[in-house]
Amino acid sequence: MCHDHLTDSFSYLKMNEAELSRAIDSVYIALGGESRTHDERNPMRRFLSPIAAAAVATVSVSALAVTSGFASPNVHQIFGSASITPVLTGLNNPRGLAVDEAGALYVTQAGTYPGQYPTDPTHPEDGFVANGAVSKVTGVGGSHQTTAWSIAMKGAYTNSRGAPEVEGVSGISVLGDRVRVLTNESQAGYAADPANAANKDPLGISQFGQLFSVNVKTRAIHSLSNVGNQEYAWAGAHRSLWQEFPDSNPYAVLMTRTPATREHAARVWTFVVDAGANTVSEVNSHGVAHVIAFIPNDGIRDAAPTCLTQGPDGALYIGALDQFKNGFGPPNYPVPSGIVVGPHQSNVWRVNPFTRQRNPTKVATLWATGFTTITSCTFDHAGNFWATEMFANDVVSVPFAHPSALTHYGTPTTTPLPGGIAPARGGGVYVSINSITFSPNAGKVVKLMPRRVR
Repeated sequence: MCHDHLTDSFSYLKMNEAELSRAIDSVYIALGGESRTHDERNPMRRFLSPIAAAAVATVSVSALAVTSGFASPNVHQIFGSASITPVLTGLNNPRGLAVDEAGALYVTQAGTYPGQYPTDPTHPEDGFVANGAVSKVTGVGGSHQTTAWSIAMKGAYTNSRGAPEVEGVSGISVLGDRVRVLTNESQAGYAADPANAANKDPLGISQFGQLFSVNVKTRAIHSLSNVGNQEYAWAGAHRSLWQEFPDSNPYAVLMTRTPATREHAARVWTFVVDAGANTVSEVNSHGVAHVIAFIPNDGIRDAAPTCLTQGPDGALYIGALDQFKNGFGPPNYPVPSGIVVGPHQSNVWRVNPFTRQRNPTKVATLWATGFTTITSCTFDHAGNFWATEMFANDVVSVPFAHPSALTHYGTPTTTPLPGGIAPARGGGVYVSINSITFSPNAGKVVKLMPRRVR
């Protein structure tokens, strides 16, 4: 598969396998759990596997993240208080979350590595898993909580670079009776890597980089667009933007609706963020992905945008991982003069979805900074921006009118490795945690409800 710094960090720790295992174990014992995390850049992909490095570093970083001097002096880091309650457990690497108008919760699960860490002779280094899923849960948090339906999906794993990692279904968006899910990777990127030549799974490969429609009546999925291959081709045609192009890793999807006017009928729009191609694209009804914005490189590497949400002003807001700039890269990675490395270096970008600017590199404008490795984002019903900070084990809220005021609600024990976020009906947000782990059924969804300051 194709790859980039979303899969980079573990090998850069320069640990042997025993040291690596002990380091991860110590982190998760400190977190009060038994599940353990992932790995680095590998021939399978470019996904979120700096997690292992992140996991080793997060206990100290999460404390550092709110107190260090790396952030802009105009950004205010604030500690908040919240109740955090589990609502779903027993999940396999839960990633994306969405909530419909009735309050039902939708969850994607990438699936879990089938073997035992660190090695399992019964499983090859690279392969596919069958315990990925997209599910709908009603009555969340109540006495009648029910899984209305669940559709199995394939995921891909690798254990070739120190620790297992899995990618699969990730992004999800719900609008009315429409449900859209997005899968990581691209078929073209996978085929371009010689290391994958012997690792074949027709169904698994066919699901790479797809924007799927979910038929909730028949419990079936149907591909609307091969987004991954289109983004991979776009990146290949724009190699001057990033030295490791071509690359593609579709990561988040968002549906929005524009009302009818005298000139135009009402319309549903579908937007996709690609963390490999660093793009924001609109996917039309024919499945064509049109790149409308390129998220700028961060001065060290490409930004790796991981989420998008629509703000109160109708614009799109895109959060970026900015992994290396936050200090989760190799110890000796070259840093240009004048570039500061450390927590609070992730940005949120504003994009006008209906821009007439034909040059995608001139569309995104900086809206907020001071975050640490954003992996998902949303606006709540009050218009506040929320983001998960995976490697800081944190969840952050920002008032729309004051984007320089960041309030932190997560901790390593309450929100470890958060991967997805969605506004909860009645207030607060749902957050998927343990979103990249070795252990089966270790993932959860929690409800985070901020406490009012008296």
